[in-house]
Amino acid sequence: MVEASLPYDLVVVGAGPHGLIGAHTWLEICPDSRVTILESEEEVGGTWGKGRIYPGMMTQSPVGKIEFSVYPMPAPETTYLNLMSGSHVSAYLEAFSQHKVWAGKSLRDRVKFGFKVESVSWAEVDGSRLYTLQNSSGNSVSCRKLMIATGLTNIPHLPSFQMEKGHEFTPPIIHSKYLAQKSEFLLSEAVQKVVVLGGAKSAFDTVQMLIRGGKDVTWIIREDGAGPACMGDPTPPPIFGLKNSSELVSTRFISKLSPSIFEPVDGWARFWHQSRIGIAVSTWFWRMLTIKWWTAAGYDKDERLFPLKPNRPVFYVNTIGITNSADMWDTVAKAKVLRTRIERLSGNSIILSGGEKVTCDALLACTGWDARCGVFSPEQSMELGLPVDLREESVSDRKYWESLIAEADKEVLLRFPRLEEKPVFPGRTEPTSTIKLYRSMVPTNSEFSNGSFVFLGHIMARDTMTLAETQALWAVAYLNGKLPSKTKQEMDEAVALVIAWRRRRYLGDGNMYLFDGHEYSSQLLRDLGINDVRKSSGLKELFSPYDAHDYRGLIEEWKAL
Repeated sequence: MVEASLPYDLVVVGAGPHGLIGAHTWLEICPDSRVTILESEEEVGGTWGKGRIYPGMMTQSPVGKIEFSVYPMPAPETTYLNLMSGSHVSAYLEAFSQHKVWAGKSLRDRVKFGFKVESVSWAEVDGSRLYTLQNSSGNSVSCRKLMIATGLTNIPHLPSFQMEKGHEFTPPIIHSKYLAQKSEFLLSEAVQKVVVLGGAKSAFDTVQMLIRGGKDVTWIIREDGAGPACMGDPTPPPIFGLKNSSELVSTRFISKLSPSIFEPVDGWARFWHQSRIGIAVSTWFWRMLTIKWWTAAGYDKDERLFPLKPNRPVFYVNTIGITNSADMWDTVAKAKVLRTRIERLSGNSIILSGGEKVTCDALLACTGWDARCGVFSPEQSMELGLPVDLREESVSDRKYWESLIAEADKEVLLRFPRLEEKPVFPGRTEPTSTIKLYRSMVPTNSEFSNGSFVFLGHIMARDTMTLAETQALWAVAYLNGKLPSKTKQEMDEAVALVIAWRRRRYLGDGNMYLFDGHEYSSQLLRDLGINDVRKSSGLKELFSPYDAHDYRGLIEEWKAL
């Protein structure tokens, strides 16, 4: 058998941040392994790939929080409160993919570009699991270990629009995933009037790009949906010598004020979330943060901005961004914002629920992402604990999990009494079942919890690069059989606990833990036997913000155990 036909030791699907650091970490520990990365696009970077950087795109995270500890990012030429251009991150990830070689090959050398995985199958061969991944051309790759790192911003969610009979809708409907690809057209003379649908952070970016391009923008946000994203004020309060608000929520002290299921039940947790004084102080902090961010935005001072006021206070937000330019609010205020829904499309017009008609040259759908993983069939997804259409979910499976979640909910309320009250806010009903992965990475089904298969990047939180780095090390340890084994029951109960907590902390199912990324990373480090207290003194540990450099040396620390 020629070498090219041999199974790879590891296949990584996706060359975004999670896929790149996953492959890097594996090769640091197993440098002679045969590793390949399958990427559907023609470039590395995923969301930060060069082809997805639209005009004016800026980061939501500041310098020091959007890089890997193993490869420091060069200083950007210009910043706004330490936020930087998307093109700087894109160039960084391209450089990261080439900066080191193992067995004569860099990460980039190992990428198979344009290989869009259409199906995954598996079988037992010679006493071990063999995975086969196939693309639409019929080409296939096989492997012994598999990382799926396609992330959460891969499959666009487009709502179903009712079309008026005999009047075909002529303007293009463009999802925000393709904003960069279509930016030249959207900023051309052929387009003058644009309708933007949705209130996510991507909608704010889209509206800014269009307004700066001189376009007439109508912005539609459903009244009964999740509402506008909570756009945080990037300027920090005058404490701890902070440079921006991202650093505020990256301090251990402030992170303790969030009731996080990923933190151990210690004296700190009991004080902040079980004592009257602690709960009062924690509640006050989140209320003050809401007031600060909403006041900075000026929702109540400018009637043009009032429709952009979030439906939820900061504590409960499930979609968030950062005001990443000095003129953002002045810019988006130039759009006509309508809190309504689309009734139907007709010709070059959009008819709204109240009968109002809006003409346009393009409809931009900033409507989020499909939670399902497109490389697996619905049957495979159910086996793996991945989201499926609720109509396809097994009734017995749902009953089993809801029973576990109900029991876990008792534990959540014991640890966090303040979460007993569940306020009701308008919000989108998820059309899919909730994801059920142990540590957000491993299927609990005993057929797949055999140390050969992990998911990376199926969680959204702040400090994404650090989260990716800690997930990668945990995943490599797991794939190499270096973590304590867990029974299916133990994993199921741990998964149910996270779901029950999220339903109270963020008021729904999903995979966004917006203020709990640091705590989640700490949990993974404790699993690995690595000290998650990374600062040099107690005061710094409490009040100095965490960033990438605090996690330098993780791989070496783990190797030394």
